[in-house]
Amino acid sequence: MSFIAKNLNFAYGKKVVVRDFNLELTPGRISGIVGPNGAGKSTIIKLLSRVLAPLSGELYLDDKPLHRISRLKLARQLAVVPQGGDLPAAFSVQEIVMMGRTPHLGFLTAETKTDHDITEQAMRRTDTWVFRSRPVDTLSGGERQRVLLARALAQEPEYLLLDETTNHLDLKYQLEVLSFVRQEARRGLAVLVILHDLNLAVRACDHLLLMQQGRVVAGGLPAEIITEALVRDVYQTKVQVFKQDDTPVILPEI
Repeated sequence: MSFIAKNLNFAYGKKVVVRDFNLELTPGRISGIVGPNGAGKSTIIKLLSRVLAPLSGELYLDDKPLHRISRLKLARQLAVVPQGGDLPAAFSVQEIVMMGRTPHLGFLTAETKTDHDITEQAMRRTDTWVFRSRPVDTLSGGERQRVLLARALAQEPEYLLLDETTNHLDLKYQLEVLSFVRQEARRGLAVLVILHDLNLAVRACDHLLLMQQGRVVAGGLPAEIITEALVRDVYQTKVQVFKQDDTPVILPEI
C-alpha cells in the first residue's frame, strides 16, 4: 500500500510552482514537507487530493492511477486536514465530526450505529468527545484543529494529508496536534504534513522533503538533511544547527 507521486509539474498560468516533484507515502510513516513561503508546499496537497490536476507527471494510489479513482472512493481512502479550516457555526462538534462519515453513506441514507461508534472513537482519540455538544464557534484554535482532525479520522482513511495544520497555534496546541498525528501513524496511517517550523518538523517527521521554488532540494531523514549550509541557502537566513539526542535544533542568528 502506497501513494506515489512521480515527476509532478504544475503552474498557475505561466508561473511554474511545482517542478519534478516525487514522493512516496507509506503506512506508519509521517512524511513532512518544509520550505519558505511560495515554495509550492500547499500546491502539493491540492495535487495529491485532486483539487488541482498536474500539468505532467503521475499519481498512483495503491498502484492505480489517481485520475481513475472516483472522488467518492478517494474520499474513503484519503482525508485532508486544512489549515484554519472554516467550520459552519450552526453545528455542534459531534455533528461536524459526523460529516466525516459522508463518503460511507448512501444518498439520503441515515447514519447507522456503526457510523456513530466510529465518530465517537475518532473524537475520543483526539480528546474532542468531552466537548461534543458545544457549538463549533465557541472553540479555541487548538480545539478547532482537533475537531478537523477528528472529522478526517472519521472517514477511516488510509492516507492523511495535513496542510500547515499547526499554523497560528501556540506551542501547546502545536505539540498536541502533532502528538495525535503521531499516534495515528503508529496505528498504520500514512501521513503527509506541511510544516513551517523546522524544529517541529525534525521531531514530528520520519522523512522530510525540503522545497525551494517548487523543487525538492533535499530529502531523507531529518537528522541527515538539515544542515546549517542548506537552511541558510534555502531560507536566506543565517542559522546555527545543533544536535540534541541526534535531532537537529535550528537557531536563527538575530
